[in-house]
Amino acid sequence: MAGVDEFTKDLQEYLNSFCWGVTWIRPGLDRRTRSLLTLAILGATGKTSELASHTRGALHNGCSTDEIKEVFLHLATYAGVPTAVEAFRAAQPIVSKSADRAT
Repeated sequence: MAGVDEFTKDLQEYLNSFCWGVTWIRPGLDRRTRSLLTLAILGATGKTSELASHTRGALHNGCSTDEIKEVFLHLATYAGVPTAVEAFRAAQPIVSKSADRAT
């Protein structure tokens, strides 16, 4: 929210209401599962800047670093090795910081 200005305010309100609101509170999937699916989709579509922030969210939602790693390894088979490399590259600083805080 720190970077929101008059130009981007409406987009941020939309994202908060629909993308992170309605979508994430639907029944049927827990937050951990939604986080892992989101990482897979963002990785497969090459949205690495979003992937970094959703890695942080996945950790917050209870996903382990091993689960995140497995999602990205799965990407290598189904979306290509370069895609998996980019996913690991985007998530690594977040996972590394998380590991540093845990020790």
